[in-house]
Amino acid sequence: MTNRKDPFSFIELNTEPVSVIIAPSYFKASDNATLAYFDYKPEKASNQTLIFIHGGGACSSLGYQYLAESLSLKYYIRVILLDMRGHGFSGGIRGDAPSKEQVWQDISGLIKEVRIDGTEHIFLGGHSSGGGLVLNYASWDKHEEVSGYVFVSPKLGYKSNTDRHSFLNDPFAKAHIPTLLVNKITSEAINSHAIAVEMNYSKELLTAEPLLVNKYTCAVVNAVTPTNPEKQFKLIHKPYYLIVGANDELLLPENTIRYSSFSSQDIINKSKAEIIANQTHLGILRVAGDLIGDFLVSVKSDF
Repeated sequence: MTNRKDPFSFIELNTEPVSVIIAPSYFKASDNATLAYFDYKPEKASNQTLIFIHGGGACSSLGYQYLAESLSLKYYIRVILLDMRGHGFSGGIRGDAPSKEQVWQDISGLIKEVRIDGTEHIFLGGHSSGGGLVLNYASWDKHEEVSGYVFVSPKLGYKSNTDRHSFLNDPFAKAHIPTLLVNKITSEAINSHAIAVEMNYSKELLTAEPLLVNKYTCAVVNAVTPTNPEKQFKLIHKPYYLIVGANDELLLPENTIRYSSFSSQDIINKSKAEIIANQTHLGILRVAGDLIGDFLVSVKSDF
């Protein structure tokens, strides 16, 4: 029997150039869960820090070190990679959370942790579902103020018309539509811990990458899925950078960047969006460091 092909390969991403993730640090979330992060500190002092969140089912050690190394070594920007609760080296039930708000509170907790060191300008970024999570956080009325945002191939939700495939034909994940509908039309707490999405990772990939999470509950899906991205982007009044690969297997690039219909104030803030030639959903992580670095340098002069 022929093995099913995975939507994309983390193994390929991690083969060349060889890069080793650094040892994790830990902090306590507001509910006392222990969460892991990876702190890439530049040799030279910098007044910019990027907190960056991985994509759905993944974790910081699956390719995100390329982005962190590039920014810290070449641009002297401190990068902190967060393992979401229930992912990677963080505590919590795999693929679950007490509530969507707790996931957002985790981000606030890390921002506060970073501020203890006296960091002047914190940026918040995410890739794929991590980008959707960042958008939700940015439009949450209890979010911590940051200096700007970065969205790398962000998954903007089923209402955004940015997905290349429908729910029923998505090569990456299978949504449990009845479970999600019940969760939405009733109280989100009713079945918040029911499985809502299953990632289409093969047994071979799960064996090769044991830190992958292949199921999400309603609570996590609600935390990472924007409900009205057009409105949510308009609520951002800080500079932001949105990029997506031209060859992205999951997203329609033109539909994704159309949400960056910047106002005059956005242009003043140096916000921008780009489609990156020849890049895929994961492959873009190899070049994202330089792209983000140039953006952060461009806004640094405004501080």
